[in-house]
Amino acid sequence: MRILVTGSAGFIASRLVERLLQEGHEVVGYDLRPSPVGEYVVGDITDGEAFGNALEGYEHVFHLAAAADLNWCSAHPNEAVKANIEGTRVVAEECAKRDVTLSFASTCCVYGNTPTHPSDEMSICSPTDIYGATKVVAEELIKGYHRKMGLTYHLLRFGTTYGPGMRPTLAIYVFLQQALEDKTLTIHGSGEQTRCMIYIDDLVESCVKTLDLDHHILGTTLNIATEEELSVTQMAQTILKLTGKPLDQYIHVSDRVGQIMKEQIDTSKARKMLSWEPHFNFEEGISKTIEWFIETERARK
Repeated sequence: MRILVTGSAGFIASRLVERLLQEGHEVVGYDLRPSPVGEYVVGDITDGEAFGNALEGYEHVFHLAAAADLNWCSAHPNEAVKANIEGTRVVAEECAKRDVTLSFASTCCVYGNTPTHPSDEMSICSPTDIYGATKVVAEELIKGYHRKMGLTYHLLRFGTTYGPGMRPTLAIYVFLQQALEDKTLTIHGSGEQTRCMIYIDDLVESCVKTLDLDHHILGTTLNIATEEELSVTQMAQTILKLTGKPLDQYIHVSDRVGQIMKEQIDTSKARKMLSWEPHFNFEEGISKTIEWFIETERARK
């Protein structure tokens, strides 16, 4: 299959490109920056003409290009809206014009502090920050293009993704860096906030499996995460244990505005429809991530 992946210079998308190529697909990336894997086009998703030209001849788009850092989105709301809403509108419209199926990388952040736990795909969306809000709007735009122009699509709500190559702004990355430098880990807020983390390889596998949905079901929303609900303190202590540090080597600092307090995700629909199961629990995934982190730091020196 001929596939275009937006955001291909990023953490998740670059790994997806790599896996799709391994599966024998013809893949091109599309990003503002050069992509580290495979062929790519440098371009802006908000430029409809440029994106449309790049899309000619392709059958499927994985749309992962986004302003994805929660704190950055809060500090730069106009830019976040342009990238995540206007960018998605352009991608959806150009896909609809060419009868290209769109798999959209949304987020479990759309649930925010929803009253429904565990959150399934029908749960109320109640985002607590700019990032989550832009993804809710982007999802609705895609549905609108389905109704208006017959766009075929999947909405994939990703859990917080970690693993080799992850962004340095992620709390997990910061915890690893602090632990390996024998510093005290800093937890924002009470540490009782919970998350359903997912290891990068498990997430990418689920994306690849969505390609098999094209011929028998479209227009579906899937939660792509694990059901292993861990508190931030539990995650910090797992990292401390695996790096051989005292389990109490952490402090609490002021909370961040817009924190989701409880994230409990129901992934039964994705597991059934994709015949997919996450292979890594948090401790296993972090162990592999620590190996990568140490090798990366050694290479820098």
